[in-house]
Amino acid sequence: MKHARFISLLFKTCLFMPAMANTALAQIAAFTYQGRREEAGVPANGVHAFVIRLFDDISAGAQVGPTFCEDVVEVVKGLFTLEPDFGQQFTTNEERFLDIQVLDNGDCADTSEFIQLTPRQRNTATPLALHALKANVAGLAEHAGVADQAIVAFRLDAPDGSPVNAVFVDNAGKVGLGTTAPTARLDVKGDGNTSPATGTPIARFTRGNGDNFLAFFADIGGNYIIADDPSDNQKDLRLQTRNNRNILLEPHGTGKVHVRHDEPVLILQDSGPTATQSGYLGFWSSSLSETAWVGFGTPGSPHFSLFNARPGGDINLRPGAGGKVTIGPHFATAGEENLRIVRGFVNEHGVRITGSGFTAARNSEGTFTIQFAVPFTAPPIMTCTAEVIPTAAPGYVATDGVGTSSAIVRIFVPSDGALRFIDNAFSFIAIGPR
Repeated sequence: MKHARFISLLFKTCLFMPAMANTALAQIAAFTYQGRREEAGVPANGVHAFVIRLFDDISAGAQVGPTFCEDVVEVVKGLFTLEPDFGQQFTTNEERFLDIQVLDNGDCADTSEFIQLTPRQRNTATPLALHALKANVAGLAEHAGVADQAIVAFRLDAPDGSPVNAVFVDNAGKVGLGTTAPTARLDVKGDGNTSPATGTPIARFTRGNGDNFLAFFADIGGNYIIADDPSDNQKDLRLQTRNNRNILLEPHGTGKVHVRHDEPVLILQDSGPTATQSGYLGFWSSSLSETAWVGFGTPGSPHFSLFNARPGGDINLRPGAGGKVTIGPHFATAGEENLRIVRGFVNEHGVRITGSGFTAARNSEGTFTIQFAVPFTAPPIMTCTAEVIPTAAPGYVATDGVGTSSAIVRIFVPSDGALRFIDNAFSFIAIGPR
């Protein structure tokens, strides 16, 4: 039986390289192992076979990962080099131990001839790898100045060492940037002053060419999301949904949604019940004082209001060319009629002097036509009164052919047992259904 004595582990390193393609995955967990082998105090030479396995305990435990065997290893003056690859077995904080067997001038098939080397060798990491990947150990807890090693997690320092803990991941998987006490899945903390005017953003997203960006600021004056382009400052901040989904701005409690811009164009909806809606659109000055509002100002009130808080300020309703300002009608309850009134004064030439909603024309002496601008739904009731008639005999006014769209007005006086039509001014009023 051959006897072997393992003298020393010169060094070993773990190299982790980004996987650029599937063919590179085998290199990610591989590491270089260099050792020295002696027999009876004499450095060994020649071809050897080595079997290396990985365990989770120094003496018992369970094997993790595959068994690695290399049977054509050249040993020169006792020195040899192996490159075992156990796969992804070093991504946790658990300790790992190398179990090594050796055989002179043999191959991996001679399993009964291999010599067991004891004890198993602890697989350690370089100081930087220890700090970056293996944090839940007492030594690292002491290094980090934390008494309870259970709360120490994965952490990365800046390349020059300052700041420390630039990236921090706790045991719950929460990631902190700028904080070692993340309270959310991603917790980002910046400087004390991160206002857009004087500070730097706590987070920033930039296109590859750097021509525009989205930045987040937070300071005692408020929180900001800024969309900008250093070249022209013309980029919009767009909140957009897909599949017909809504964008909801829901302030807490008595909080308000403020929109400040030179020319805001808004479509707002208060989603409360119809009977208790109290939402309104408010206009505020730069000093945050309310100057006007429109909407349901009082919870539960059925009244919709326009309010101008500026002293001496008017409320102007100005339609464009051809437009109208319409104040909706009050529709009568059952048993009442919804009526419209047209009234006016017409002179002896058939010219409208006062009134609206009609035109007038003189057809012949003493006969006039009133044309309603909007027809009634049924013939209206119409009364007329003549101005003072310059004759000694009394004068009379009669309506003839009153219809939904027009009516005839006749003015006459008695003369020698007959009627004589005369031109004369008159006023009228027509009341009928809408």
